[in-house]
Order: sequence, then structure tokens, then C-alpha cells
Amino acid sequence: MNSEIAKERISYVARPDSITTSEGDFLATHVAIKKLKVLEKFDIAPTGGKSFSEEDIFKKYILNPEDRHQFIAIYGQSGTGKSHLIRWFAARYEQSKHKDEVLLFIRRSDNTLKGTIRQLLEKPEVQGISNKEIYERLVKASVSVEENKLKDLIYHNFIIEIDHDLDDHDIQLGNVMKRKVVAFLNNEIVHDFLLRKKGPIERMYSKIAEHSTVDRDTIAQFEIEDFLVSQDLYESIQRAGGDRKAERLALELLSDEKGATTAKKIADYLNQFRNDVIQRCAGIEPGDFKQIFLDIRKELFRLDKKLTLFIEDVTSFTGVDTALLDALIEEHTGKRDGGSLCRISSVVGTTNNYLQHNFKDNHKDRITKYVYIPSDVLDEDGLYEFVARYVNTMSLNEDIISDWVNGHANPEDYPIHDVVVGKNWEYINVGHGKKINIYPFTKNSILYFYNNALEKGHQTPRYIIRDIIEPVVRDAILNKENFPSIDVKIVNVNTTLTRM
Repeated sequence: MNSEIAKERISYVARPDSITTSEGDFLATHVAIKKLKVLEKFDIAPTGGKSFSEEDIFKKYILNPEDRHQFIAIYGQSGTGKSHLIRWFAARYEQSKHKDEVLLFIRRSDNTLKGTIRQLLEKPEVQGISNKEIYERLVKASVSVEENKLKDLIYHNFIIEIDHDLDDHDIQLGNVMKRKVVAFLNNEIVHDFLLRKKGPIERMYSKIAEHSTVDRDTIAQFEIEDFLVSQDLYESIQRAGGDRKAERLALELLSDEKGATTAKKIADYLNQFRNDVIQRCAGIEPGDFKQIFLDIRKELFRLDKKLTLFIEDVTSFTGVDTALLDALIEEHTGKRDGGSLCRISSVVGTTNNYLQHNFKDNHKDRITKYVYIPSDVLDEDGLYEFVARYVNTMSLNEDIISDWVNGHANPEDYPIHDVVVGKNWEYINVGHGKKINIYPFTKNSILYFYNNALEKGHQTPRYIIRDIIEPVVRDAILNKENFPSIDVKIVNVNTTLTRM
């Protein structure tokens, strides 16, 4: 390791999110994935069957050799590297695409709707559409709104939806129950409770507002737990007085017998209005996103071009995801609204949970291929290489990485750092005659950390970076004389002594 360079570079390289990494660091730390599953139908956690490498999938599906309409969903649990893989596919495709192909890559941005709209507006394909009315609406929608004002807008728009519900949704409440829910939501104590930190309104706000703090895996919707009333909350509602209907519903939600059932009914009912509420609060019309992608496809058809679209995370389109999917699954054969559509090939990333619960059945049925990334996506050799490439990249000056990328990032030209600390340490072979010194790690320590210091379900690239690479390297740099000085929490070893 070159600790002097690594001291400056670690904060830029050891980031568990590909979105925040430079193109050079992204390519320099990339490790080929070899355990991908390709499915015809959705399976939340497939096992067995043939595994494919990323290169296999790229050549057979992403390159689209048959030049057909397709929708490929890439999914897996949080942290498995979906965004990283899609970003790599996009980079490879950029180098290989035909002249008549337009590549549109929508990054996860800050994972919010406003951030995604702002990013979309920067695309020349969008700036050139003829439907200026929609374009202007998106421009206005990208403008930030003061936090408390937007949260209250979201909250009160759900009440408006209930008041104007025409009973044309799948889940319906009787008039008496609707009046109870409105009274409950209008209660000041309930209002403050639902707008609490990490509550349902904050979850929705965080997926809309640009630059908000957002957990990538948050789904912007109500959950059963949001409406389970505790004894303390019920007593606060009682003391505050107000509408008796709110108090009666609170008592029902407190009940061990009915509470969970009623809470689920209310959450499911309100979630039907989520998209309408988010769109209204963001300042866009329900059909804007569908129309803007159809307009792009019409314009590209006129120019005799085709479209390949990469979306790192469909949850960035929270509130308009259904309309987006409607536009992407529509094939290019025939006419629509007086204009033909170009062929579109879409590669979209999402989590298991979001795909299972937020994609409609007709969307799932029309997905061409499902590509599943297992949580244990790295085998033992891949794990060693993953750590080695991070140690190497943070020990190289950025200009060296940039020169390699500008030279087409050929693997045989991959730069290796000059070893300053740990010259007699272990090395990892990364191919093409290249070996990386892995100080401050050893193969045994990497494997031990992976098996014992990462919780089950967290043995994924994101947590390897966050909980192994970053803290250990930082400790080796900043506490050289006392290294290792950090306490490692062992979570997967039973340390209880067995007494005979």
C-alpha cells in the first residue's frame, strides 16, 4: 500500500455506492461477476440452475444481437451491486453500440424523484422533444420546495384523496370508516406522529425532494406499523380532545384483536393514492413521464435511430414508476397516436422487495428476462480480488487512473501501485500478469472478516467496502504504530464455551 496517497484517496475510493465514484475509480475497482442467474419468470430468491458471467449476459442480452424490443430487470437484495453492474453494462455498451443506437443512461442521482427529473432534463434527447408543455412542467417540478411545506403538502393531499374518493380503486373503505380515517388524520397528535422522524411522510418526502437524506432501499409508502397505536399515543389523543371519531379509531388500532387488521386495511387503502399524491406535490401530471418517453421514441424513429435505456434504480422514479414502466414495455410495432415508436431495449435495476410488491402483474409478465444477483455474488477468489483492487486503486494517484481510462481501460494495461508499506506481504493475481499487494490484509483475514464480521444478508459488496475495507485501511493509515487497533465485532461466531 502507498499510505500517503491512500490517506488522500480513501474517502473518494472506499465508497459503498457506485453513484459517488468517478468513472476511473469505478472501472479500476470493478471485479467481474460470475454467479448471475437468468430467469424467464420472477423468483424472489432463485437457487440452482446455470450461472452466467456478466460478460455472457452482456453479449447475449444487453448487446441485443437480435435487435428486438426487450425489457431486462436486474434485481437482488440491497448492496449486491445492481447499480454497479448496470453502470458497467452501460460503459461496455457505449464502446460497442451501433451508430444508429442512442444510449440513455439514468443514474440513481440522489435517489429522489426531483433529482432524477433534474438529471433527465439535462439529456439532449429530452431537451429536443416537441412537447414543450411537458418539458416546462418537469422544469418546474425540479425546483426545490421547503421541507416542512412539502411534508405537509404530502400529508394533507392524502386527506384530500379520501374526501374525493369515488370508490373506483381496488381497495375500498365504507363511508363510516373513511370519515373515521379523515378525522384520525386531521387530529393534531396523529399529524405529529405520522410526520415524526423516520415516519411514513418522511419516507415519501425523502424519495421526492432533491438532496434529502434517503435510504436507497426505502419504499415510499405506508406500512402496517405506521398505524399501530400504542397506549401512550392513545392517551395523548384522548387528552388532546377533538373529534370522537378519531379517538374511536385510535382505540380500534390499539386493540390486540383488531389493531393489526385495521392498520393494514388503512395502509393498503392510502397506498393506492401514493402516485397521485406524489405527482401532485411534485407538480407533474400523471401521464407526463409516460408521454415524455413516448415522445423521445417518436423523435428517434423519425431520425431512424433506436434507443437503449439503462436505469440504475427504478425507485428513483417513485410516484411515476407505473407510468414509466407502461412506456418502457410498449413495443415499437404499429402506430400510436399518429406516430411510430423506435425500438427500445431497457435495462432496469430494482430490489427483490420492490419488484415483488410494486411491479404490477402485467409489468412482470412482459419483462423479457430477469437477471438475479445473489447476495453471495463473490466467490472466494472474487472476494480477494475485490479487496485487492480497492487497496490498489486508493494507492494510485487519480491522474494515473485517468490515463488508463483514456487509453480505453484495457485490462492488460491496468496500473499497479508502487508498494511503500508491506513490501513482503501477500499478493493477489488479477490476471494479465498483474499482481496486487494486499497490505494491510491477508487472504485469511479477508475470509475471516467476510465469514464472521459481516451479518448474514450483509455479505455483499456494499458492506464489504463499508465494514471491512474502509475501517481496516483507515486504521492502518492513521494508527500505523498500533495497527491493528480497531475492535472487530464478531457476529457469526458462537463464542460461548461449551462445558462438558
